[in-house]
Amino acid sequence: MTVKIKQTDTHEIYFCTVTCYNWINLFKITDFYKEIYKWFDILKQQKNQIIGYVMMPNHLHFMIFIPEYSKIINDLIGTGKRFMAYKIVEMLKQRKAYKLLKELQLGVPSNEKKKGKKHMVFEPSFDAKACYSDAFIEQKLDYMHHNPVMGKWNLAEDFIDYEHSSAKFYETGIQGCYTITHYEDVGTYIMIQQSPSPPYSKAGEKTLLEQKIIIYNIHDGILFRRKFKDEVLSVIKEEFKKEFGVIPIFRIL
Repeated sequence: MTVKIKQTDTHEIYFCTVTCYNWINLFKITDFYKEIYKWFDILKQQKNQIIGYVMMPNHLHFMIFIPEYSKIINDLIGTGKRFMAYKIVEMLKQRKAYKLLKELQLGVPSNEKKKGKKHMVFEPSFDAKACYSDAFIEQKLDYMHHNPVMGKWNLAEDFIDYEHSSAKFYETGIQGCYTITHYEDVGTYIMIQQSPSPPYSKAGEKTLLEQKIIIYNIHDGILFRRKFKDEVLSVIKEEFKKEFGVIPIFRIL
């Protein structure tokens, strides 16, 4: 969805798109890719995880995991757009791209001019979709990874070979020019929504530890790697039934 309303959910994976103003190839013109990687570094320093990405000449697709206590997606992207816009204008001035700078100036709405905005570098809204299933995550990864060889674009012979993309990692297991986190390795939270929880009874905790399933946190639920979801659910159901005679109701976040 195009974001104009604040999305406040954290502990989610989001598929996001940021588009240059009027679809102008600003990333290509300024060779801006390294600056986007710098922004990714800042996001990771704030404990977010980059799950996948593709940088196109005029837009950016990326997937990000936002932990529970992170800033919300609107604030993260809003700050990132301001950081990138300032840098793009600076680089256009260095290149003496005055005609293009004038076009970006003319694109500023009157209400934004009153606030002191001088250049329209990005489209005012951005897309952010929460990814609630592995199938949806894989669909979006496949879509964005094929972007460089779809439609009018011919940026590589094979989508795997496009430099500014996480396609190589997901297809071969080899990291590309920027290190990301596989979506299966981010934390998934299971909350037990049925008595005797909360507090979480720790039913199944010992079994999960013995199976070397990494548990990041346990209170009224379990935080674990997504790829272990089936194993975790199986153990918890079995142990709860033994201990309490019931199968718990789960909320998977």
